[in-house]
Amino acid sequence: MVKDTIICIDDLERKSDNLDIKDIMGLINHLKTEKNCKVVVILHQDKTDNQFQEYKEKVFDEIVHLTENFSIIKTIIDDDEMIDTYKEFYQKLAVKNIRFYERVKRDYQEIIESVDDLSLSSKDSILRNLLIVRLADLIKPEIPCENKDNNFVFDLKYLLNFEPYNISDDSLVDTINSLEYFFKNFIDFGDLSDWIKVITENIFNYNIDDKFIKELIEQDKISEERIQTIKHHKSLVSKLHNLDTDANFTQDFYDSSVKVIKYEHFNNLSFYYKVIALYNQTLAKSFKEQVEDHIIKTFEDSKEKLDLDNFYPFKVAEDDVF
Repeated sequence: MVKDTIICIDDLERKSDNLDIKDIMGLINHLKTEKNCKVVVILHQDKTDNQFQEYKEKVFDEIVHLTENFSIIKTIIDDDEMIDTYKEFYQKLAVKNIRFYERVKRDYQEIIESVDDLSLSSKDSILRNLLIVRLADLIKPEIPCENKDNNFVFDLKYLLNFEPYNISDDSLVDTINSLEYFFKNFIDFGDLSDWIKVITENIFNYNIDDKFIKELIEQDKISEERIQTIKHHKSLVSKLHNLDTDANFTQDFYDSSVKVIKYEHFNNLSFYYKVIALYNQTLAKSFKEQVEDHIIKTFEDSKEKLDLDNFYPFKVAEDDVF
């Protein structure tokens, strides 16, 4: 039998139903008093039963409460460059699990260390996708939908089959809307779909190397130009919604909309066209022609059969232009 030993018991709240908490607490007390052991018990107190609450004061000499404070996670991450992204995820998704962040940190460092000269925006994009993948792998949150019958678990199986631009019924529209609401704009799920297979195949096969980064670059997902283009356009859309426009807004919005044509689905492109048309018919005509040219080129270059679902994630509305 052990004696004069430091013993750590983790996740006590996850004990088997076949184990009585009284027996466990009795063993802890025996180790402490009879075997001169130091016993450290780690648990989520809110998930323990009433019997534990009853016995804890009698058995434990000292109780330390770890508050759900980001400062603890910040110390573990120790990355000033990316700390704001971690903090945004922490605040929006309310994930407090320390081991979760340790795992993400290891994944992230392995990827970043495998390639030189990644921009800050590229690193941010990689980290955001890693956080979402590990959330599905380790946390598996349930996503509530407007129709409760559509509620689903956000796990790896769901991610690997995720196709945001292949929506054909109302239930799928409900799930996409619910995802966007749940993740509070932490990530663009249109981008996520292109990352999932690459990330999961490399991370979960423990094969993160230069090939992984090259695949991401080839898919134009960590392109500094692309990231900054989308970021700038989102800021203009936000100004529009907030009625914060100036004399140069129409031209700026047109220029930005043209740049994001190849990244956007057609529901959004129709909206951009209508905004431009409100202020300048000439620019609107030019924008429409460029979108139509893009559509033709997409079909000509595609090696697969394409249909409307590839371009309209939220179905074709009566007032859609393209």
